[in-house]
Amino acid sequence: MTETTKEPVYASKAKPWLKYYDEKYIHQTVPECSAFELICRNNERHLGDTALEYYGRKFSYADLIVQVKKTAAALQALGVKRGDIITVVSVMTPEVVYAFYAADLLGATLNLVDPRYSAEGIREYIEEVESRLLICLNVVYPRCQQAAKRTSVERVVVLSPADSLPLAKAVGYKLTNPDKNAQRNKAQSQRLKLRSLCLCIQLRVSVHRSSVRRQPQHKKKPLKQCTTALQKSV
Repeated sequence: MTETTKEPVYASKAKPWLKYYDEKYIHQTVPECSAFELICRNNERHLGDTALEYYGRKFSYADLIVQVKKTAAALQALGVKRGDIITVVSVMTPEVVYAFYAADLLGATLNLVDPRYSAEGIREYIEEVESRLLICLNVVYPRCQQAAKRTSVERVVVLSPADSLPLAKAVGYKLTNPDKNAQRNKAQSQRLKLRSLCLCIQLRVSVHRSSVRRQPQHKKKPLKQCTTALQKSV
């Protein structure tokens, strides 16, 4: 009995989603521009309309376009270039949407990873595409930091789900979900400041002691010389 091995069927080739499309859209010509350029072109007269809504907070197309351009500039400053693949470990927040279109504008691609994966699973996704930049949620940063070790990752950008929440909800989220990483970094910063202060004090004390040692000391004349000088003056 011979065993037959079946080749895996990839969704990118099978395209199961096409069954939900009308025939005219399946064979529609793809525009020769980036996705961001297409959004700008199709909504240039609808800049005030809502493009995104995140837990009750609405973002217009004008907001979206501005934020995408800012994100693209930030990514470019981090060294992202055409052909790069950025790994993103996050839920879908407005910042991830900005990053998607910003990467597209620069000719890069996002590698979206489920934030529930283990450190080993995240590492596999990073190594598969050789990402130099990793973007992650603050709540999964410890796992991502562990996953990024001994990989091609050079920089890690940390996001918070509260970054784009309405003010009241953002405050509530931060009170009920304190950022342990931020607290840890703050504590480390305070320890570094205290250490620097101690070093400064030690340096000042050592400088003061050396200056005291270097002060010229007047030699005392022997008692016999003092007595002779006194007799001469009399």
